Amino acid sequence: PFFGGDLPVYSPLRPAETPQSAYLAILGRLSAPAGTDGPTGPRFPPCFSAQASLCLEILEQGQGPADLGPLPHRFLGDFPLETGVMTEFHPDVERFLASGPLTAVVGGRQLPAGTAGVGVSINPASGEPLARFAFGGAEEIDKAVTAAAGAFEEWGRLSGKQRCEAIRKLAAAMDDRAEVLAGLESLDCGKLLRHAESDVRAAADTFRFFASIATLEEGSRPIAAPSPYRAEIRRFPWGPCGFITPWNFPLLLACWGIAPAIAAGNTVVLKPAEQTPLSAVYLANLAAEAGFPDGVINVVPGLGEAAGAALSRHPGVSRMAFTGSPEVGRRIAAACA
Repeated sequence: PFFGGDLPVYSPLRPAETPQSAYLAILGRLSAPAGTDGPTGPRFPPCFSAQASLCLEILEQGQGPADLGPLPHRFLGDFPLETGVMTEFHPDVERFLASGPLTAVVGGRQLPAGTAGVGVSINPASGEPLARFAFGGAEEIDKAVTAAAGAFEEWGRLSGKQRCEAIRKLAAAMDDRAEVLAGLESLDCGKLLRHAESDVRAAADTFRFFASIATLEEGSRPIAAPSPYRAEIRRFPWGPCGFITPWNFPLLLACWGIAPAIAAGNTVVLKPAEQTPLSAVYLANLAAEAGFPDGVINVVPGLGEAAGAALSRHPGVSRMAFTGSPEVGRRIAAACA
């Protein structure tokens, strides 16, 4: 986490510096409070502090850089000694963040408001607010499940080839907006931009992968049976599927659930983590812009105890998926039962 490919290199190790003195200077800045300036430049985000403090403690005890394992030489070569600059994001990132309060996307449209209060997405690097959200609760979840059930009547009857074409079109739209999606993901959950870009590529590829499978799994498959009987396996979609996803891979984990579900003919209601809902809401709006059938992908940002609980116990949800702690998983399983 110490080397950001998004940060420029300003100076190499100066002749008068020993590796240890350079480390102490850098790590001292990294482990200091965010938002303040030191003698050699601005401090760095709090996400670096814990690991930087540990390295600093090792160095201050008189141990050499080699005690830090494979870190030192790459660290000195890649990290700026003088200053750091903020990455510039695509202008559409700023426009999307300023368009709030952002609301649930249900049936291809943004709901006018939320019934469970207003939340704020926080930039973990700076502690500053990114965007305001109208949190949904039981009412918004019910609307989303109703929209998903209505869309299932048509989406579930499409051929695998038709679903494949629609899903590939959505993946292409993600490719076109990859810079915007990566910027939102980087800001929302604190990823390096290059890591967020990788996540966006993988998410689009996930849609393409399951789109191709949709064409292979349709129809029936005969199995052995004694004469005069005939036996075959036929696969049917379940219907509306619910997903609750965590904060650390907001877009990628959401797509890992959405892509196979819709490829099989199901529809989706997604409740993203309340800390990182940006990319999920953007994806739902992007799907609508790309002509994806209304109601197939629905996203409701909200708190776990409100939106998450309502989704878990909704009788209209046929399948439920959750990524998170075992404790919350047990509560969701009990609600589903």
